[in-house]
Amino acid sequence: MLKKKRRIGISIDMTPMVDVAFLLLIFFMTTTQFKPPENPAARIIVKMDKDAPYGVMADIMPALQTANAPRFNVQTELAQNGGLFGAKPHKP
Repeated sequence: MLKKKRRIGISIDMTPMVDVAFLLLIFFMTTTQFKPPENPAARIIVKMDKDAPYGVMADIMPALQTANAPRFNVQTELAQNGGLFGAKPHKP
């Protein structure tokens, strides 16, 4: 009859691995550059006549920059029978 071999219990100390994991986590959290907050979600649309002189737009741009709105859209024509953004006009 064969004797059963006695298994030797293996004990691995997990403390160093946990320390390394937390050090890596702290490292990545402190070196990550998060995306800066953007301008408000509302879009600014400047409606202008397509034949307006450029000086009018040049006067509007610094005002928008001081209002912390450097990104804006210029709209010169509305959609045919669609109004702004394609919405149907309201009839009273």
